[in-house]
Amino acid sequence: LNELTRLEHAHPLDHAKQRLVAYSDLLRRACRQFASAALVLSGEAWLEFLDGNDADKPFSAGAGRVLLDGPFQPSVDPHRVAPLADLMRRRLTTLAEQFNG
Repeated sequence: LNELTRLEHAHPLDHAKQRLVAYSDLLRRACRQFASAALVLSGEAWLEFLDGNDADKPFSAGAGRVLLDGPFQPSVDPHRVAPLADLMRRRLTTLAEQFNG
């Protein structure tokens, strides 16, 4: 979570694509630590994993979908990236709780 805060400061929203790429990298690194089996996932399966048990499906059916194609676009609308910080905080907290007992 400290790394997420650091990324927010290092990559302001007027550099949305850089922030999005950094967020994506952080999620992969967190999975390496907490859920290594998820590292092989991509596309919809990756987003569904990120949803976890959240019935609202914030990654696969919500704001988190930007992770699917955003990093590969020439630019990304900052309004699509802004909601990710809260989604990631919730998911990273859940991952840490699940896998650290």
